[in-house]
Amino acid sequence: MSSLIKEVLEESKGRDNHILYHFNNEQTYIQNVVAFIKTGVQSGSPVLLVENDRHLLSIKQELQSVLSEKEMANVHFSNNYDFYSTTQSFDPDSIITYFKETVEPLLKQGVPVWTWGLVEWGDQEDILDKIVLYENQVQAFASDRGMVSVCAYDSNLTPVGLEEKLMKFHQVTITDELIKYRVNHS
Repeated sequence: MSSLIKEVLEESKGRDNHILYHFNNEQTYIQNVVAFIKTGVQSGSPVLLVENDRHLLSIKQELQSVLSEKEMANVHFSNNYDFYSTTQSFDPDSIITYFKETVEPLLKQGVPVWTWGLVEWGDQEDILDKIVLYENQVQAFASDRGMVSVCAYDSNLTPVGLEEKLMKFHQVTITDELIKYRVNHS
C-alpha cells in the first residue's frame, strides 16, 4: 500500500510543512508514522515522535526493521500523555513552552527538524478552543523554523467541528484515504 504521507512529503521536498492527519485505521496510521520517520531520518533530519504507549511498541518494532542503529539514534521519543499534560490538563501555553524546550536542541543541529504528535486529551471544558490555540502556536513556531510537522488526531475521538477548525492551521490535511491541500497551496 502506498503511503499518503510519503506522497505529501515528496511533493513538499522537505520544506516546512504543517500537516493534519485525521485517521481511522490504526494499522494505516502506524504505517504512515513509520514512513514519516524513515523519510525524515534518511533525509538527515532528527525526528521527534510524540506518541501514546499503545502505538509506541509497534512503531519501534517497525522502525527497527527499516532503520539502522545509527538512524534510530536520530529518532527521539516522547510519551504524548506527559507531553500534552505537563500541567495535568491540556494547557496550550505550557505545551508550546515544553515543545520549544524539546525541539530547540534538535534545531541547533542546523537541519530541519521533523515532528509527529498524536494529540490526545482527557475530558476538559473548552477543549476545542484550547486545541485551536495550540495549533495556531505550533503553526507559527514550526513555520518560522522550517520544520516539517504532523499533528495527528484519531477521528473516532475528535469532537464534531474540530477537523474543520484545524484545517485552517495546516497546509495539508490527510486521512487514511485522501489528501486535501489548503486552497492557497502552490
